[in-house]
Amino acid sequence: MTDVERELIEHALGLQKRNGPGRYSVRWAYRNYFAAGATDAVVWSSMANKGWARSLGLRATDGFELFAVTPAGMEAADVLGYVKRSMRK
Repeated sequence: MTDVERELIEHALGLQKRNGPGRYSVRWAYRNYFAAGATDAVVWSSMANKGWARSLGLRATDGFELFAVTPAGMEAADVLGYVKRSMRK
């Protein structure tokens, strides 16, 4: 997994880094979506092909496609411990 992919997954889950590597400003992920613009959509489509993400089949008000992180993506990014079981769908 590239650094860019990991950062996009963390951002989609609402995990913002603070206080150094592996530390987040929140204890638990609180969302699971990302509105992907032109550049990000390429990366998200690639992650979807790897099974790390999926398209929600919706578009944000600005027309950007919405993606969500799959449990496989959470595991690949090593953030599964920050995601409540109810969000691992």
